[in-house]
Amino acid sequence: MIRDTATDRAAGFEIGPDFEAFAQRNDFYRRSFWDRSVRNEKTERFYATYREPLSQWRKADGFTQRDYALRNAAWHVSDLFTEARRDDDRREGFSDPYTQQLPPASARVAFATPQAAAKEIKRVARAFGAGDVGIAARDERWMYTAKMSDMSGIERPVDIPPALDNVIVLAPNPEWIATLPNGKLPDRADFKLFGDDTAGRVKAWSAALTESERLRDEFAAWVDGRLRIDVRPLT
Repeated sequence: MIRDTATDRAAGFEIGPDFEAFAQRNDFYRRSFWDRSVRNEKTERFYATYREPLSQWRKADGFTQRDYALRNAAWHVSDLFTEARRDDDRREGFSDPYTQQLPPASARVAFATPQAAAKEIKRVARAFGAGDVGIAARDERWMYTAKMSDMSGIERPVDIPPALDNVIVLAPNPEWIATLPNGKLPDRADFKLFGDDTAGRVKAWSAALTESERLRDEFAAWVDGRLRIDVRPLT
């Protein structure tokens, strides 16, 4: 397998001589479905509580009924898409790509150069709230050798057309993240950061949710023409 050591090192990667791509069934999350060295009573309970409440709730911070409800609420919208084609053994947007609902427009917009196309992609990405946008060639080294269904356990080919040879990466604007409590997105490390201060953690998380809603509302206002947003290309 060819390794572009120049770009690897530029990205801070060190690729060892024994590196090999692997199938999705061997990543940590899928192994919790079938690998008995990972799958246990705790992982079973973790997945089960997405659908059914625990018979007894722990009092430890991070494991109360309210904490589980907050976790499930955060995943709700994603789950609506993920479960849409469950009967087809697909988890869309999670372990399977979204199914195209409508055909693309018959008329295509031509760009004079690849650089012009990249500029437009970045402009649109920023309009949707991305802070950083990068475009890179698809690297087969970082692709699974095969996909695996979370539900049936069936392995399938990574069915990506050869023509899709570029990857677009979006990231939140660092300036916006800096306005959130503690200057970061909420994460599980907050349980350690706040310790027994449950009220403080909930306050910080609620503030982050409020700011996310404001970002959503501003974008909606921009879409329907009620708000002007300065959209600039990423340089």
